[in-house]
Amino acid sequence: MFRSLSELKAETLQHCKDASRESCRRLLFGMVTSLMLYKVPLPESVAAMADRLHTVSKEHARRPRSTRAGIDAHVWKHFDAGDVRRAAPNVLVLDPVHAWAQLSPHVTLMDLVIVGDGVVTALAKATKTDPGQVLDRMKATVTSFSKFHGKRRCLQALRLMRPGVLSPMETVLRLRLAAHGLPECAINAVIGGMSFGSGAEMTLDIAWLKFKVGVEYDGDHHRTDRRQWRLDREKRGVMQAHDWMVFTATAANLRDEHATAEFVFRVARCLAMRGAEFKFRLIASTLEELAGPVR
Repeated sequence: MFRSLSELKAETLQHCKDASRESCRRLLFGMVTSLMLYKVPLPESVAAMADRLHTVSKEHARRPRSTRAGIDAHVWKHFDAGDVRRAAPNVLVLDPVHAWAQLSPHVTLMDLVIVGDGVVTALAKATKTDPGQVLDRMKATVTSFSKFHGKRRCLQALRLMRPGVLSPMETVLRLRLAAHGLPECAINAVIGGMSFGSGAEMTLDIAWLKFKVGVEYDGDHHRTDRRQWRLDREKRGVMQAHDWMVFTATAANLRDEHATAEFVFRVARCLAMRGAEFKFRLIASTLEELAGPVR
């Protein structure tokens, strides 16, 4: 059953309250628990870790001892009082940038980038700050940390992250395109001079504005939600009338390397025909290769 980020946050917060009450002490929650409380969208493999609550302390000796099932205690030495906020009486939450860094030894580089993009967007919304500034601060914060297990992966992920991403599959799609050598794209770009009948601006998940080429990811709700389906048809009709070529990707296009390569090739061919110059790679680069070496 689908649950919204707000519903997941409320459910997680209640579990945190229960754990704090049963332990008769104030608890600080980090890692995946913090990300849920900040309404960061998570890929399935990371969301599975949310079945357990994750507490944080600075020292092993201060880790909470709980007899309650489903709680994992972690040590994280890099935070101070300014990185903690109160979510409820006796429930404290670690800043999501720290929670993201905590996650790094436990997930793939792809998942770390996905979650990182989500952290940037969630913080930008919560603080009404430009996402680009949030990403810059995130880079500075993580770089300033002393050595920790996973720091190298964090630095790689930060090179691959972009501001303005609205869903995990947008990150996956963007990275798959980049892995085959396609040029840098705009993310959730407003397309000038085009709007819906309601007057709302039209955007594209991924766009090369100069060449009027875009890519949209359609999840199941684009098919099952009648209103969304109508909006998609309206947008693509207007785009086509303005000489835009918009490709639609689904889960089937990203199910394996072969399907992805076929889809990306169609996009690449269109870009090349419209004047884009880039070196297409028949065999996709790894994310580690895309990120480049880090110290």
